[in-house]
Amino acid sequence: MKEETRIYLSLSQYLQLQYPDIVFHFDIKLQSLGAGIINKRMNPINGFSDLVIFESRGNLHGLFLEIKKDGEKLFKINGEYKTPHIKEQADFLEKMNRKGYYAKFGIGWDDCKKIIDDYLAHK
Repeated sequence: MKEETRIYLSLSQYLQLQYPDIVFHFDIKLQSLGAGIINKRMNPINGFSDLVIFESRGNLHGLFLEIKKDGEKLFKINGEYKTPHIKEQADFLEKMNRKGYYAKFGIGWDDCKKIIDDYLAHK
């Protein structure tokens, strides 16, 4: 099992126990060829976040969290995004921030938990 998948499962359990009344969803991509084609047709947006929490806080409409494994680097030494896919994800997060959501990268379980707790602590 990939490390990111372990983080998803752990965060899901944490959210269910710590915040049982919130509504959230993990965007898990199906990996088989046929499922991948169907998924792409149904979800045409590149870079969609791994976790969405459908709870408003203050003037923010919800939380979009792009989850990365511990130690993953987003940038090259020259300041460019490490991969085109990470750039797509960053562009999506920026777009959602402009639309009134709180949207961030979370690196590892501890960082993701802190982002979630900080967001949900605001009223």
